[in-house]
This record gives sequence, C-alpha cells and structure tokens, in this order.
Amino acid sequence: MNTKLEEMLREAGALEVLAADLYLVFCQKFPEDREFWWQLVLEEQNHAALFEAARESFLPVDKVPLDLVPQSLEILREATGHLRTVVEQWKESDYTREQAFETALTLERSAAELHLQEFARKQPSNKLQEVFQRLIDDDRRHGDRIEAYLSRTETGP
Repeated sequence: MNTKLEEMLREAGALEVLAADLYLVFCQKFPEDREFWWQLVLEEQNHAALFEAARESFLPVDKVPLDLVPQSLEILREATGHLRTVVEQWKESDYTREQAFETALTLERSAAELHLQEFARKQPSNKLQEVFQRLIDDDRRHGDRIEAYLSRTETGP
C-alpha cells in the first residue's frame, strides 16, 4: 500500500474536518446565518468522509485517483496547522460577522481547497474518478456561494 498517499488522504480529511469545525463555530456565533453555515458544515464533513472512504476502501486495492489530493504533503500539513490555529482563535475571540465571511473566503481559496475544486472540474479518466467527482460536485464553489450569500444578506454600512 502507498503509505505516502495514505498519509496525504488522512491529512486532507483532517483539513476538511477542521473546515467543518470552523463553520460550526460560525453557526454558534452568528445564529442569523446558522442555516447557511450549517450547510457548509455538512458539505465539509462529506468531503472528509470522501477522503476517509478513499483511504479505507480504495487505497488498499490501489484505486485512489492520484490527483484527488495535492501532490505536496507539506502543503496539506501547513494548511491543517494553520486552520487548527484559526479555529481555536475563533472559539476564544469575538470577531464580527464580516470577519467570519472573510475567514471563510480565505479558507475556500486556499491551495488545498482549490485543488479539490480543480479535481472536480477535470474530465474524468475512469469511472472511479467520475464517482468521486459526483460526490464533490454539489459541494464545490463554496467561495462563490459565500460571496453570494453575503451580498444577499448585507444590511449596509
């Protein structure tokens, strides 16, 4: 079994769990936007489950699409470490609603998240890649959805 790919899938899943944790904090701090953030929590948890399924079910039979995760474990580790810090800061501080949206947009435009979106847009080279893309498809473009939601709900300066 490819231990480097296993570690990358584990780290990618951890990153998605942390994204869900951050959005859960936003649910708690901004009840007026709870439904919106909750939808993102569920989608990030689905991404984490996708990586876990890839690691547990498809890696042992060497069927994981190699481009499902970024090719750099270091990029994933840095992103995970940074996001862990961000989540802890949010739990302990009183940031504004606008800062929550800025934080979410920064997260969704990070290298690791953009890689997942890029994977979802590629022409599938096999049936398994197509299945993974379908699982991701409904959940992609979080950044665009965050911007659209914010513009619909802004009350002005």
